[in-house]
Amino acid sequence: MSTEASLDVIDLLKKLVSFNTVNPPGTNQECPGFIEDYLKSNTGANIRKVRTDDVVNVIASVKFSNSGPHLVFNGHWDVVPVFREKWRTDPFIPVINGDWLYGRGSADMKSGLAALIKTFELLSQQEDLQGTLTLMAVGDEERGGHRGTQAVLNAMPNLNPSLVLIGEPTELRVKVGRRGIIHVKLSIETNSYHSAWLYRKYISSIEICSALVLRLRNMNLNDSIDIMPHTTFAVTRFNAGIAINVLPKICNLSIDVRNTPKTNGERVKAILTKILDDLKNEFGDFHYELTVKEKAQPYFIGNDYIKSLVESIYHKLGLPIVYDAGGGASDGRYFVTKGVKNIVEIGPKAKNVHGENEAVNIPSVYKVLSIYKMLGKYYLSS
Repeated sequence: MSTEASLDVIDLLKKLVSFNTVNPPGTNQECPGFIEDYLKSNTGANIRKVRTDDVVNVIASVKFSNSGPHLVFNGHWDVVPVFREKWRTDPFIPVINGDWLYGRGSADMKSGLAALIKTFELLSQQEDLQGTLTLMAVGDEERGGHRGTQAVLNAMPNLNPSLVLIGEPTELRVKVGRRGIIHVKLSIETNSYHSAWLYRKYISSIEICSALVLRLRNMNLNDSIDIMPHTTFAVTRFNAGIAINVLPKICNLSIDVRNTPKTNGERVKAILTKILDDLKNEFGDFHYELTVKEKAQPYFIGNDYIKSLVESIYHKLGLPIVYDAGGGASDGRYFVTKGVKNIVEIGPKAKNVHGENEAVNIPSVYKVLSIYKMLGKYYLSS
């Protein structure tokens, strides 16, 4: 085991960025190895690794007392691919320019992970805390988290956190909810038809699908919850056609639905079935196959104690508090399936997330570190 000296949070971030942890494949061994060695050198934590298909997840835990709350920090070290020719610098050599640190994963989410690791290090040395503190440094979030957070929770069914803090970049907003994910596949089948004979009666699979797309574009189910946006339907794939002079027999659609807790897969299927029946009345009879799969459950926390705790921290730090429940999915979805009720995401300010010249705002990383430390100390003292 190597000995890793304690680092400032930005130096720790620079070290994490220096590892090429692009996913796919997401199987870099050096980054989780460094995290493990760092935690062993600077904390007295009990450390465990969960390995799934060569993805190494590091879990560290400190038990302050036999009773009390269980706070879990969750952060991922894997990053999305890079197109090096579009970067001004090497994406895996961190570069500081003014208040910004550039590098792949600097924002999403090695800065949040660095702040969580540093907070875990500092809190692990406290003697007046209660309950348990756990850090999950996971991989595979960028490819769905199946080899990361999901695998860890399946391997540790008795984890049972009372609060989960995730370090995704949130622009210092407090994310208290996420919409769910429903994937829809639709295949519409008509008769193929020569394009020269359109003055005769015909049914076009492309025109039917196009009409469906237009109906979904501005659909509002009026199911928003507080600050959580309403359910949206995004057509993300549209495939049809075999030749320029043939109306295709089959048109395939993929629809990405982001749903609130008021809408589930059954409701989505019923809505789409009703639209398709209406289109039959408009275009004529046609055959279709519809598949609806719920991929992630939506959640929205309403714990007044946790909200008041976060608000007091922001007030003491002189930060305006803005709540958020929009955006895409995170690993929070896997805690929801395990019955966890309280999930909060707080992270630094960022630019070009998933794009070229990704960067994180350095002052906001220090602010996030202060938020994490205060939240951990107050929550584990309650």
